[in-house]
Amino acid sequence: MLPHAFVREGTVLYMNNAVGGEVKNSIMDIHSLKEHFSYLGDSYVGRWVNIGGAGSVTSNLKNTIGIIRYMGIDTGMIKLGSIIGDWVKVGGINTSIMSGKYIGQGGSSVIGLIRRDVPPFSMCVNNDCERFRIEKAVEVYRRFVELRRARVNENEEALIKAVYEASLHESPP
Repeated sequence: MLPHAFVREGTVLYMNNAVGGEVKNSIMDIHSLKEHFSYLGDSYVGRWVNIGGAGSVTSNLKNTIGIIRYMGIDTGMIKLGSIIGDWVKVGGINTSIMSGKYIGQGGSSVIGLIRRDVPPFSMCVNNDCERFRIEKAVEVYRRFVELRRARVNENEEALIKAVYEASLHESPP
């Protein structure tokens, strides 16, 4: 935990996380970072995720205080943040992810105001998305591992490639 981090009730942090800012009622899987002053609430964050960019936030409550839909389905909940898949990069100062949004796994990278679900292996600026090449996803994973002063894991790379192949057959959210 970093200085001035505010980790609130209901939060679970796994091994090798670095957390700054505020985290409430969220789960962060292994090797994920949220170092800057920002807010993460009622969310799930996969492994090897970087929530970078100062001021990046996940919205967990609609302005109407209405029921949040996740992937088109009413959840019955009025508070639900984001579901952020493995190997995602949330970057850019003040990136905002609206409540109940899915950010697909596989090195997806989001910047700006994210108002819709993001397909796996996508690079999105606001809601304009392009498919990430598998070579680039693996390269970004390797860079992030080096940044974390860890070792590149061949099994993790194989998993990224297998998830990429499987995602080619999924219809986008």
